[in-house]
Amino acid sequence: MLYFEPLMDQDIIEESRRFDFRWDVFGPFEDLLLLNRRLLQILQDRQLASNYVFRQIGDIFLEVGKDLSLYEYYGENNEISVAELKQEIKRNPKLGAFQDWVRQTYKVQELKDYLTNVIKRLSDYKLNLESVLKQTPENHPDVFLIPKALEVIGDVGQRMNSAAKKTQIKRKMTYLRNRIAPNPMVDLLRLDDSHRDLIYETRMTVRRNQDHNITLFLFDHYLVMAKTNQDLVAEEDEPQENAMKATGYPFQIYKEPLPLDLITVAKSSGLPGGDSIIRQASLMIGNHHQAGPATNPAKLAFTVTIPDMQHSTGPIAYNFIAMNEAARDQWVKKITDQKRARIASFPLIVSDLLEPTALPGGSLVVAATAGGVGHMPNSSPYSSGNGAHSSSPGGVGGLLVTGAVEDLNRVVSAAIVADRLLLATPRGILLGSKNSASMQTSFLSNALSLSDITQIDVMADLDLLIVLADRVLYAFALAAVLSGPQGGQASRPRKIAESVAFFRIGVCDGKRLICVVGPSALRWDIKLVDPIKEKKKSLFSKSKDFEIFKEFVIPTRVTSINFLKSRVVLGCTKGFEMVHLQLVGAAANAPLLDQNDPDLRFVLGRDDLNPIGLFRTVDEDFFLCFQDIGFYVNRNGKRTRANVTIRWRGVPTAFAYLAPYIVAVSPTALEAYHLSSGELVMARLMQSQRCIHVADDAVFVSRMSPEGQVVSRISLKR
Repeated sequence: MLYFEPLMDQDIIEESRRFDFRWDVFGPFEDLLLLNRRLLQILQDRQLASNYVFRQIGDIFLEVGKDLSLYEYYGENNEISVAELKQEIKRNPKLGAFQDWVRQTYKVQELKDYLTNVIKRLSDYKLNLESVLKQTPENHPDVFLIPKALEVIGDVGQRMNSAAKKTQIKRKMTYLRNRIAPNPMVDLLRLDDSHRDLIYETRMTVRRNQDHNITLFLFDHYLVMAKTNQDLVAEEDEPQENAMKATGYPFQIYKEPLPLDLITVAKSSGLPGGDSIIRQASLMIGNHHQAGPATNPAKLAFTVTIPDMQHSTGPIAYNFIAMNEAARDQWVKKITDQKRARIASFPLIVSDLLEPTALPGGSLVVAATAGGVGHMPNSSPYSSGNGAHSSSPGGVGGLLVTGAVEDLNRVVSAAIVADRLLLATPRGILLGSKNSASMQTSFLSNALSLSDITQIDVMADLDLLIVLADRVLYAFALAAVLSGPQGGQASRPRKIAESVAFFRIGVCDGKRLICVVGPSALRWDIKLVDPIKEKKKSLFSKSKDFEIFKEFVIPTRVTSINFLKSRVVLGCTKGFEMVHLQLVGAAANAPLLDQNDPDLRFVLGRDDLNPIGLFRTVDEDFFLCFQDIGFYVNRNGKRTRANVTIRWRGVPTAFAYLAPYIVAVSPTALEAYHLSSGELVMARLMQSQRCIHVADDAVFVSRMSPEGQVVSRISLKR
């Protein structure tokens, strides 16, 4: 009370600010004081009642245990309270003079020490009770009561420490956000997010033509290099306006932040140059206090490598030199541990679907995936029969067969029938056993032999297997194909269309349609085929036929097909083009994007767009996926949620929406982003990956591994 009451009653703090200062610095001080007075009174009453000898104490701390949660506030806010006090002393000479007078007069600690002592009180209770427990006889009631009291105190302490850590991280993020020079790369870090964490940091020196300082930051999701002006680096509790000193920012992002999911880290066996097969970054980084000339720098180095997923120039390696081997090992461990932590928290998983199974002429490895997808023709785009869009990344696994993988054995497409996998290669279709689309099985059989297959899909309710082979679209009797090779070969296919680049099945205007796309001369022809058209063959039988419901042309290359309620949306080089099924002529076609929206200038007018995916989100707006960027628009084509713009790390050929995540499938990686923030939540490096099928709850991709070919299933964790 030496500090509290005078500060509240005397003219030391301006009266207009006194209440805020009292709460910011002291918090619920009166409540805590009442709690401690109550505890003291109970202890004193027990002491007097037992002639100054405590015969039992565990029950007392159990009684007050529920109120000890008051300490959680001080654990969470202690750093803020001390920082506020420091700032008040700096700007208010009266407070500094008052504190000095109290210290000299009463020979006590500074006020900040008392604020810190509050959070130490809980651990003192714990230590004292543990000491009492060690001296307690086995048949004493406290043998049972004290452990229960310790458990209560421990729970409060755990929550207090957790809250303190969150506050510390939040203050650190605020400090960095205010002191890193504005830059689009800073937005990638999302320092405002509540779950952000700074794992480790070290100041280093970049050795180039002229040495300059950097700080290496290991966040929970990125490794960041920032140029550092040490003269401008202020204490974390110093106000931003003071820290800036009107001369600039203390930190500037030096290189593009490196996603932890995509980097590898290792102790370096040597320094760059010579016979290195890795394309080295043009920098060498070392600690400020380098070891002496006698130390071999190679023994202190560690290398961080990231693939260049958008070019064919090979991976980039950053070589760092630590102050000593212990510091080097610490960095390698911190990065490795955080990568493991991220993998454990990935929101998507992968399931192995097939055990080793022999395939004639090559190897195959199979697993499966969940989700919905937008597609490109050259990536074998597929969709579920109801036009759903989804896809997802995750771990990988599958079926392995010995022998070299040939192009003719590469899985190019897939479909699911009654939880059975149909896998298409350029020379035929393979059929999995029962439940092969959802659990691990061990059998594949030949279902149909046909050359140059590039895409398949099924319309099970109509008993149709739709196959694109050698640019001709066929319909087979699904039941015949499922019966085995003899039935598949005996089934007489019906030709739907020729000169087809790709197709997609979906629902539009109340009809289930097959949208067929193919080039001709200087245009692209689009046909919407209705497979349900029936006409009588005789009085006693009837057969299904295919009728062209609508056809039209697009003067530019078409890269994707999406279905809305009454419109088909085509991806073209100028963007997404909507075609209304009930209108004709020029009135039927319209661009999806509002051409007058100033917020869309970054894409309007471009003639190199590659639209792939279009997804209606749970909020009833649309997320558009181009090959280089993704963003939101509303139903009128105007941009929304401008703070969410995603630039993919790789060059995606397919996208999927597994709410709340958007998944990008590229030849080199699987990437997953949270659509509410645009944050990269998961990424996995892949080799020669392609999307082969999208079901309502799974996306299937094929990829290459050192052992052979893999088909992977990626889905949300449940």
